[in-house]
Amino acid sequence: MKRRKKGKPASNKILKGFLFFIIFSFFVFALYVLQRAFLSSPSQARKPPQLFTQRFPSPHRSTRPPLPSPSQPPESLPSQPEEKAPTFIPSHPEGKTPTSIPSHTLPSSAYRVAIVIDDVGYDIPLLQEFLQLEIPLTISILPNLPNSKKSARLASKAGREVILHMPMQPEKNLPMDSSFITVDLSSEEIEKRIEKALRSVPGAAGMSNHMGSLATQDRRVMDAVMSIIAKYNLFFLDSLTSPKSVACESARARGIPCLKRDVFLDNLDDANYVFEQVKKLVAIAKRKKKAIGIGHLKETTLEGLKLAIPYLEEEQIEVVPLSDLL
Repeated sequence: MKRRKKGKPASNKILKGFLFFIIFSFFVFALYVLQRAFLSSPSQARKPPQLFTQRFPSPHRSTRPPLPSPSQPPESLPSQPEEKAPTFIPSHPEGKTPTSIPSHTLPSSAYRVAIVIDDVGYDIPLLQEFLQLEIPLTISILPNLPNSKKSARLASKAGREVILHMPMQPEKNLPMDSSFITVDLSSEEIEKRIEKALRSVPGAAGMSNHMGSLATQDRRVMDAVMSIIAKYNLFFLDSLTSPKSVACESARARGIPCLKRDVFLDNLDDANYVFEQVKKLVAIAKRKKKAIGIGHLKETTLEGLKLAIPYLEEEQIEVVPLSDLL
């Protein structure tokens, strides 16, 4: 008779399965321990993503070279030591919107206007009232006055754009001090006066002319002015006190952004007149898509603008900083 083959014991199969389970479990546990050790390492810990860490500046708001320090303090501030010459910065540092800007703003629109307030630097309380208006006025500050620097810092803190309102020689024989750019100055002296003026208006993003109906007609003088503006990467607003002005022509020859005034808002000290001039500004904006109005630091101008704000909103006109129109 043939012998019957013996089968493998069932216990061997159970033992092999048990060993396989033990080895697999150990392998999984080792992977888990290694993963925890890797994640807990400070150098390997995952960091949260950083959003918007860099803001790209506008061409006219890039970092500007520092102004040379003067040999002595400005003549208008004999009792105050001259501060270290600042590097120009935008009126909105780091692109952040200051918390002091009013929450109410006019709606975004295809029609935009900029309203510039000239002759700032004398009256701080009145300036603060202008800064409370719910529109982003551009503040144009006269240089070398006791309150020039303070005015610039208050306006910047309130989120308003600041420009230098540079005195220039008029056609009429009016009193002028050492701040004025006159047609008999050398290019070197023009540069010194503008740099001194810029030191007294920290954070200026651009420049406009105060008076200047004679100086702005002189191409040599304007070329010298624009050379300094180009050096500090500013833009220029021609107040257009003379129809013969060559300021923007000179600016364009050097690739400098230049704007022109459309309407003076307050030739008369009357709030209703200011309101009517704002209406003219709106009409120009609807025709040209943008317009620039210039007012001055006066009570009647303040009251006229208060009357005009609801009208601007009804007409769907967006009030913007001056540089937004470049």
